Amino acid sequence: AMQPLQNKLLTRLELDSIRKIPVRNALEQLLLFLIDPQPRKWSGLALVRCLGWFDQTSMRTPVTQAAFQSAFSDCSVTALQQQLQNSTGDIAFGGLCWEQQDEMLRVLCALPLSAIAEQRPERLITNIVLDTSAVKESTFKSAWHGFLRVYNLLQFLPATGFTTVAGHQTGLYEGIPWSFMKGTAQPLSGHAAVSAAVEGQALLDEVAEPLRAALQDWLQSQGPVPDIAYELMNAQGEIIAEAELAWPDAQLAGLLAEQACYEKQFRHQGWRTLMLDDAGDWLGVARRILQKENV
Repeated sequence: AMQPLQNKLLTRLELDSIRKIPVRNALEQLLLFLIDPQPRKWSGLALVRCLGWFDQTSMRTPVTQAAFQSAFSDCSVTALQQQLQNSTGDIAFGGLCWEQQDEMLRVLCALPLSAIAEQRPERLITNIVLDTSAVKESTFKSAWHGFLRVYNLLQFLPATGFTTVAGHQTGLYEGIPWSFMKGTAQPLSGHAAVSAAVEGQALLDEVAEPLRAALQDWLQSQGPVPDIAYELMNAQGEIIAEAELAWPDAQLAGLLAEQACYEKQFRHQGWRTLMLDDAGDWLGVARRILQKENV
C-alpha cells in the first residue's frame, strides 16, 4: 500500500540509481558507498525503505501507538526514548517484525508524517534489535547479516539506535554516549559502533560468571576493553600461562584464584598481575594502572 508513495519519493529525491542498495549484501553496500559517498541520498533511501514497513490502515491508531511505545521502551536506550517523546505532530508507528517478540531481527520505526512532505528523513526514529540467543549457527548468521544490511542503511538517520536483547536487559547500552539530540546517532562510526555494542555483550557472555557484573560496570565506564581467556606464550610459541582478563598493551593480567599459579610466569615476562575478586575490588586497581599507562 505504501509502494506509490515510495516510488514518488525515489523520484523526488533522485534515488533511482541507488534504489536496489537495501537488498545488496553488507559488503557490497559498503563498497558502493565508498565509490560514491553521498550520505544525504542514503538517508533519503533509508526513509523510503522504512516506509515499506508501515501498515497504512493501522499505523496511526491508538492501539498501534500503545503497543509500539511499550515495545519501544522494552528494547531501546533511554536517550532514544526521549527523542521519541520530544517528537511533535502526527506520528506513524511501524517497522520490520516489530510486534513479533520471537523474531531474531526487528526494526521499530516512528515517523512524524510531516517529514515526508518536508523531505526530512532525519526526523525518522528507528531502533534495530538483534536477538543473539539463536541455538543454530546458521540461523544466527542469517540474522546477523540482516542486521548489518539494515544498519548500513539506517546509520545515515541521526535518530537510529541498535541493541541486542540480552545487552538491553543488562543495561549495556545505557553507558554509551549516544548523541541523538545533536543530530548524529552514532557514538562511533559505521560498523565500529555496531561492533562495539555487540562485542560488549559477547565479552559478558564469555567471561566467568562471577565477574560479569564488574565487567559490565567497566565497559559502561568506557574502560579499555580487555582480552578474555588470554594465553601467554613463550618465544617458542608455547602457551605457558593463562589469564581470565588481560590488557596486552599495558602488560596487565587479571587472574582468577585458580590461575594464581601463573603469576610467576606473567611477572617473568614483565607483566603486572592483579587478582580478580568476585566483589569487584579489582576495578579500581585496574583503572589506576591503565590510567598511569595511558591505555
